[in-house]
Amino acid sequence: MADLAMQVVVSPFLGVLFDNLSSLIQNELALLYGLEKEIKKLSDTLLTIRNVLEDAEEQQLTNKTITTWLIKLKDAAYEADDIVDEWATGAIRLASEIRTTCTNQVCDSLLSCFRFEQVQVRHKIAKSINELRQRFDEIASERVRFHLKEGGVERKLEYYKSRETSSILTEPQIYGRDKEKEYIVSVLLGNSDNQENLSICPILGIGGIGKTTVAQSVYNDERVAAYYEVRIWVSVSQDFDVKRLIRAVIVSISGACTIEDLDPLQRFLQEKLDGKLFLLVLDDVWNENQEEWNRFKYSLRCGAKGSSVIVTTRLKTVASITGTCPAYSLKTLSEDDCWSLFKQRAFGTGNEENLNLEKIGKEIVKKCGGVPLAAKVLGGLLRFSVEEKQWLFIRDNRIWDLPQSNENTILRALRLSYTHLNAHVRQCFAYCSIYPKGYNMRREEVIDLWIANDLFHCKEKLQLEDIGNEIFNALLWRSFFQDVKRDEDGNIETFMMHDLVHDLACSITMNECCNVVADGKIINVPEGSRHLSVSFKTTPSSSIFQFIHQSTPNLRTLISLIDMPTIDEWQGRQLPTHLNFSAFKSLRAMSLEDIRVTTLPDSIGNLRHLRYLKLSCDEITSLPESICRLRTLQTLKLMNCSKLQMLPREMRNMINLRHLDIKKCDRLREMPISMGKLTCLQTLSIFIAGPDSGRHIKELQELDNLGGELTVKGLQHVRSSNDAKEAMLMGKKNLRTLSLNWSYPQMEERNDKDVIEALQPHPNIKRLSIKGYQGLTLPIWLEFSTLPNLVEVFLDRCTRCEQLPSTSLARLPLLKTLQLHAMHSVKIFSIEYMVNGFQSLENLELDDLPDLEECSSAVGNQEHEQQLLQFPCLKKLIIRKCPKLKRLPLSSSVERLDVEFCNDMISGFRELVSFPEGMLTHLPALQSLSIWNCSNLKTLPAEVGDLSELTRLGIISCTNLVSLPSELRNLSSLQVFSIFRCNQLNNLLDVGRTSLTHLTIENCSDLTELAEGLRYLTTLQSLHISRCPKLTVSTVEFQNLISLRHLTIENLPELTSLPDGLQHHPTLLYLQISEFAALTSLPNWMVSLTELRCLSISNCKNMRCLPDGLQLLTNLQSLWINDCHPELHRRCEKGRGEDWHKIAHIPDFKI
Repeated sequence: MADLAMQVVVSPFLGVLFDNLSSLIQNELALLYGLEKEIKKLSDTLLTIRNVLEDAEEQQLTNKTITTWLIKLKDAAYEADDIVDEWATGAIRLASEIRTTCTNQVCDSLLSCFRFEQVQVRHKIAKSINELRQRFDEIASERVRFHLKEGGVERKLEYYKSRETSSILTEPQIYGRDKEKEYIVSVLLGNSDNQENLSICPILGIGGIGKTTVAQSVYNDERVAAYYEVRIWVSVSQDFDVKRLIRAVIVSISGACTIEDLDPLQRFLQEKLDGKLFLLVLDDVWNENQEEWNRFKYSLRCGAKGSSVIVTTRLKTVASITGTCPAYSLKTLSEDDCWSLFKQRAFGTGNEENLNLEKIGKEIVKKCGGVPLAAKVLGGLLRFSVEEKQWLFIRDNRIWDLPQSNENTILRALRLSYTHLNAHVRQCFAYCSIYPKGYNMRREEVIDLWIANDLFHCKEKLQLEDIGNEIFNALLWRSFFQDVKRDEDGNIETFMMHDLVHDLACSITMNECCNVVADGKIINVPEGSRHLSVSFKTTPSSSIFQFIHQSTPNLRTLISLIDMPTIDEWQGRQLPTHLNFSAFKSLRAMSLEDIRVTTLPDSIGNLRHLRYLKLSCDEITSLPESICRLRTLQTLKLMNCSKLQMLPREMRNMINLRHLDIKKCDRLREMPISMGKLTCLQTLSIFIAGPDSGRHIKELQELDNLGGELTVKGLQHVRSSNDAKEAMLMGKKNLRTLSLNWSYPQMEERNDKDVIEALQPHPNIKRLSIKGYQGLTLPIWLEFSTLPNLVEVFLDRCTRCEQLPSTSLARLPLLKTLQLHAMHSVKIFSIEYMVNGFQSLENLELDDLPDLEECSSAVGNQEHEQQLLQFPCLKKLIIRKCPKLKRLPLSSSVERLDVEFCNDMISGFRELVSFPEGMLTHLPALQSLSIWNCSNLKTLPAEVGDLSELTRLGIISCTNLVSLPSELRNLSSLQVFSIFRCNQLNNLLDVGRTSLTHLTIENCSDLTELAEGLRYLTTLQSLHISRCPKLTVSTVEFQNLISLRHLTIENLPELTSLPDGLQHHPTLLYLQISEFAALTSLPNWMVSLTELRCLSISNCKNMRCLPDGLQLLTNLQSLWINDCHPELHRRCEKGRGEDWHKIAHIPDFKI
């Protein structure tokens, strides 16, 4: 193992343990055990160790003996944490039992029972504490040998000191950075127009990505050299000393500087730069102190207009406080550029390449993840090496196990960023190595797992989740996390770690966090693992879990990861019901996602340390009552458990529960009683109001911390407005999404209007859904725009509602989506005499409004001008089942238009034969057009050919469509064309000649000819033809479809054999053949389809054998045969059938 590989971090974990002990000492319930003195002694011992930890964690970098001492300390800390947590759990249980009693007599009885058991419990815990204290005393005594300093010590970075850089280019050739260089040069040379006297351009990226090389390339560019009078290079590193930096700038300009004090230094610098056009490069900046940066920056504001500073940094915070223009984030190199750099280092220039080594080398390059430093280091390790064995060693070993050179190595460069973090952040980062490389991690889940494992503790008045978000952002801003994906509110949902950053995390945790694959073979779980994720490639069994326990008896995290199984594989992945979870005595977090759970074992209730439990399975119908014994459980995720009918009855006792996620648990009938006692809840995705005591809506009253999404069902059970007010929705300021749902057996109005008025949410709400409401009007709080932050409104099945607060909705400044479904009594959606309504609306959906006649405004002199005033940002417009609507609310900004069941639409056209002339000319931005169920439509208007931005066109169930206009050939951007159930259409034009990539034709009973329509489609990649009984494809010139990759042909009675044109199509990747009664065999020329990856044959009842030579298709990965002739099934039997030798090489074979 490399010297740099391991750095044990104990201080944050020991800090949490120390705080927990202190809390127990102060807890009056702890006094009942009479153990306060023993706990105090242990706490004092831990304090003496804690005082020297920071120095120990620094010194371990050069002293392996200290590393061994820290490992011993951490193991002891883990064991102590279990005991302390067990004690705390007992205190929680007793407190809960006392709180739930009703009389003093019962309380006295409880305490008497507790005292009866006290001697035995006290003896057990006292023995454990004494053993721990002796162990920690021994560890504490060893610290003397290391001469560790108490208190905080200044972080020593000598071991990681980065190389001092200069402006001199040392690379013989720079690969893959021409675009970056040209962009930055253009920014610099364009700065003369900048209003700022000093322009600052940050270059951002992870360690080793090539920031210095790009800056050197820009610095030495001839155009840059000619443009600036003075060019200066300063290597900054982590020592951001203002005087040192100013002195370095002066030395670079004049060659010498003996001034010591700051003021004369600043004045002398300004004299040197006064009126001059200069470029200053500050390489490798780490300073995040705004004041320090300002002190330096203001010394530079003396040059000529257009003067510039380039700052290279790994930290987004640095880029944020320094930059006057957006930071340029360097991306990884392409695989080709990375290979070129690696090849230069490994083979040298002009040397003959070895083809075998080149193949291995390209596999090695994948380890580099596009990071230039990695390519240089790994290439350098193999410099002029011709031994294949050495190349294979580099390919097959982990980055941190490779030989370390005296140069800046890969992990050394990345570790600089790591050592710059505080201890808590370091530990959270290292924990992420529990996931495999390339895994899309979910931010919320990762933070919950950090919390479950006590990787940090509360401070001030912040919630644990707030601290977790701070830590996450710190890692994101320092480029440890990347490729973030955000939700509709801009919050980060998922993220990834670069492969080399993941290697760094693994090198820190070594075996403590790991991922293993369960593929039916022996699982290799490293000794000492405490946090484990398992990618199940085979059916989970009790033996697998038993083996995991035997290998890792002190496991704290167990996660199953999604690997997108097939249905058959998933059906087999049933969790063994007899599994005994009690063996996992230290478990803090468990996720059984994507494992088929039908019944959860009762032993789940024995996991007394468990904080986090995630199940996501639509087979489970109930949870064992034993789960309510998990008094320390903080997070219970049951989303997508669609068959779950009830929650455990005693959930009110789970008083530490913070998150109960039951999204898409649609079969839940009722809530457990007294859910209002769970006052720590921050997430409760569904609450079902019931008629019984303990299930009334007032259970929401005390849950003031609820945030995110809340769906309130069963509102028909709320009797009055007073009852509804008790929910206190107005006080839940952290909620962002609220859904109010009524469910009546028969749609009828009771007291809905009074109830909904009392359910007014907090103004912070962003998404509002009202379903099944039977009042005649919507609530006043919606009509008077008391919710200014609304971005989405969804009204569904409000069948008696006659009026919509159109004007109020139109005034909402942030409203982007408005959906109206099944509003059967609404006739008019009109905004009279209002200018500039719906200024932010992007999506409008009107579905099943049978009486809607008008959706317009009465502003402006011309009809089209009226629409533009109202919907200036409208992008998606969907109109379904609005048969009386006479005019579309169009806008020139619309990109998607779907029209379905709207035969009366536009100017009173009761029988819509064609679109009115000019309707589409006002849609220049239209990208997607779908026309559904317009049964009388016979053709499309010629102006459809003018939609130059149209990329998708769908015509569905227009049963009288007889022709398509020739102007469709003009659609130069069309990529996807779908036509379904157009029974009168007999010919297809060559639509989208130069752009079409996907064509689907289905259920067109009169279609006879395709040859003309396909002949010129040279860009077509996917063709799907199905259930066209008169269609013949034998005349199709498939050889002209040079881009075709996917072909599906289904149920064409005229087809007796595959079209011969396909044999000239070696680039075909996917071929699906289905429902051909006349097809008896496949042609032998199929061996010419050399690139074929997947072949699917189904419902070909007369197909009896496979073609000769199929075994020559070496790229074929999948063969699926379903419901064909029994003879074919027999011939394909594994190891015995006559055709088995033709398919034995195919990895994925199903019959």
